[in-house]
Amino acid sequence: MNRRHFLTAAATAAAPVAMGAQAGKEEEGPALDWQQVQSHLHYTAFCERAPNGEYPDIRLEIGLKRSDPEAPSSTRLELFKFTWEGRSIPIPERFWKDLTGLAVETYPGVDFKNLSAKQAWRLQQQLNALKKPRLHLSAESGTVLVEWMRSEECDSCSTIRWIISKNGTVLRHRHEPHHEC
Repeated sequence: MNRRHFLTAAATAAAPVAMGAQAGKEEEGPALDWQQVQSHLHYTAFCERAPNGEYPDIRLEIGLKRSDPEAPSSTRLELFKFTWEGRSIPIPERFWKDLTGLAVETYPGVDFKNLSAKQAWRLQQQLNALKKPRLHLSAESGTVLVEWMRSEECDSCSTIRWIISKNGTVLRHRHEPHHEC
């Protein structure tokens, strides 16, 4: 094979690879339109799917109040109402009233039908990164874990967690990973 035919064959063989790489780059593009993300001052979070596959009737109603309308991070919790299967479980104010800087972000109209598996996974990861309370029932169905991410200084974030039992016992924990500014 002479050199000219070899180069032509090599270029022809490489073209689909280059086009595939380009298509992969398009597929990796941003799946979430950040312009459509909505902020809320009142929100009701429902429990994620339980280990048995059902959706239990567990909800957390929260209300935020802004001290400065121009500063989104100036929020303070004003309402924290927890309901478990129709029964209100009072959460003492010492577990939530002092928290500031929380945000609730939602994304309307998510449609996974026309997305590839890779795009759907990427979109789900971006949706999971939205700041809002998330409720998870334990495997034994005796406690609920509430997780809520909060932005911190220096582009960091912390996660505030509550463990709430059916009888009203509450634990609160705040985790802030190490970061250097």
